[in-house]
Amino acid sequence: MYLEDSDYQTVWQLAHSWAKQTESTSGDVSAEVRRNIHRILIAIRNDIISVRTPTGILFADDSTLTFFLEFRHYLKFRKLLLQSKFEVGYLEKLYVWRPEVIRWCNNHQLSIPHIWQDEVDNPDDTDPEAHWYHQLTPRRKRIAGALFIAQRLWDEDQLLDYLDVYNHPDMIRFDKPRSFNTLESFKEWAKNIAPVKARTGGKRSKSM
Repeated sequence: MYLEDSDYQTVWQLAHSWAKQTESTSGDVSAEVRRNIHRILIAIRNDIISVRTPTGILFADDSTLTFFLEFRHYLKFRKLLLQSKFEVGYLEKLYVWRPEVIRWCNNHQLSIPHIWQDEVDNPDDTDPEAHWYHQLTPRRKRIAGALFIAQRLWDEDQLLDYLDVYNHPDMIRFDKPRSFNTLESFKEWAKNIAPVKARTGGKRSKSM
C-alpha cells in the first residue's frame, strides 16, 4: 500500500518528528508534541492539508452526505483538540502527504518537519507555478491526488489501461473515482500521464 511510502506520515509520527522527539505514550506527551498534533488537526479541518486513513480519504468534500458518513471523525477531532490525552491508535491511522505539508509550512512560515527536511526543494518564488497546488479548488486538489495515485500505478505497471487504474483498489480505497464522476472524465484528466498502451487502447492487463 502506498501509504507505507516515505511521502506519508501519520499525524502521531509527524508530530514527534516535528519536535525531534521519539514516540511517546498517550499520557506522556510533551507540550511541543501536543502543540504539533493540534496544529496538524486544525490544518486538516481547515482544508489546508488532506488526510487519509487505510480505508479511505476523509473530509473529501463539504456535502451533507459526507458529513453524515464521517460524523464520528468530526467528533474524534473535536475530542482530540479539547482533551489533554490522545487516542494514539486513531492518530496512527491518520496519514498526511509530504508535498502538502511542505507547502503548508512554506506558506505559513513554519519549520519543515525533521523527517522531510533533507528532501525539501526550495522553489523559486518568482516562478508563477511554484504555488500551484495551494491555489487549486478543493475539487481540483482531489483530482491532483487521484492523478498522483494513477501515476504511481502506471509507474509500477505500464500495461494497465484506463479502466484498470480507474477501478484499482488503491483508487477505490481513497474514493478517487468519485473525483471524476465518469471514466471518460478520468481519461481526459489522465491523458498526459497515461502510458502509450493506455492511450492507444492496447491490450488490457489481467484483472486484479
